[in-house]
Amino acid sequence: MGGDSSLNSLDYYSNYCEQEKDNLPMPRGESRASWLESGKFFWFYGGRFTSNYSQQELSDMWYYDLENKIWIWVNGNTLTNNLPEHGSQGVYSINNHPGARCGSVSWNDNQNNLWLYGGHYSNGASPDYYGDLWKFIPVKCEFISVNEILREENEIKISPNPFSDHTNFSFPSSAYLNSTLTFYNIMGQIAKELKVDQEYMKIHRDQMSPGIYLYMIMSDKGIIKSGKFIIE
Repeated sequence: MGGDSSLNSLDYYSNYCEQEKDNLPMPRGESRASWLESGKFFWFYGGRFTSNYSQQELSDMWYYDLENKIWIWVNGNTLTNNLPEHGSQGVYSINNHPGARCGSVSWNDNQNNLWLYGGHYSNGASPDYYGDLWKFIPVKCEFISVNEILREENEIKISPNPFSDHTNFSFPSSAYLNSTLTFYNIMGQIAKELKVDQEYMKIHRDQMSPGIYLYMIMSDKGIIKSGKFIIE
């Protein structure tokens, strides 16, 4: 279907998100972070390439377009054994990437966003293990480091937080009106979704289990704000 039939084949990287017929990922193993989108696109991130008994951890993200039979490089970089780039906390950026790693856990949510958790990194010494959570929105070609979201809510008030029965969201301006407020559990599943129709909203726990939740406020122009809260 695609790729190169030779061992230790050469790779080719064009520009991000560019449909280039000569694109080809570096050969690798331990690339366990993979996704399937709509039966048309196969995604993967990172992995390991061993050359002359030297381990090279990879940090690139690709997908394969099954219909057009072409590889597309969408994030990360061509360097090996490099560290993560979290960027500004809670902000999407083309520069964000989880860094070199392999053996990560991955899954899709109902909106076809791609999630990646953990993995390990080794450049010849003992392995280091990651415990970070990342989210990738395919249409944006950008990562967000979800677990690095600031505790400071940037003027959005959540009180009480943590809470057991209900909490109150207070929005600082009318800019948030008519946006969508979505709560995600730590597995990336949608726990509740509400329309922001006033500057003060009382949110009931309902069937949400105890734990850490992520919230995201999105308008038709994209994400306005994100943060987290805790249910006891």
